[in-house]
Amino acid sequence: MFGFSTLAAKKLFELLITVQGVGPKAAQSILSLGDSEQVRSAIANSDSAFVAKASGVGKRIAERVVVDLADKVGLPLRYDNSNLTGISQPVGHSDEALEALMALGYSLADASKALEGIPTDLSTADRVTQALKS
Repeated sequence: MFGFSTLAAKKLFELLITVQGVGPKAAQSILSLGDSEQVRSAIANSDSAFVAKASGVGKRIAERVVVDLADKVGLPLRYDNSNLTGISQPVGHSDEALEALMALGYSLADASKALEGIPTDLSTADRVTQALKS
């Protein structure tokens, strides 16, 4: 039995265990490297060295995780002068709008894409409504 603090972490765990050679223990180890957004971003940016730091995950498995999941976890983030900009806005591990979209059946990548460009200062309900309209 496994517990997760956020729905995003649970969804990422479910994606990780779909990769051949990654079991629940290795998936938990990968998720323990940082919050779910850091792990998602590392996979999206094809950073297999980051994934390989997990206990019980070798270079070959880390590369397989990156290759298999890079297109499923969302778009990579670009870093410009310490600000996250570019292709996708960062979504925090406690983003209620992201979790609401995922509860409605959106994948992590689709939910992230739907929230792209929607101001984070809006209420959760307004952000979800705007994401569903786009």
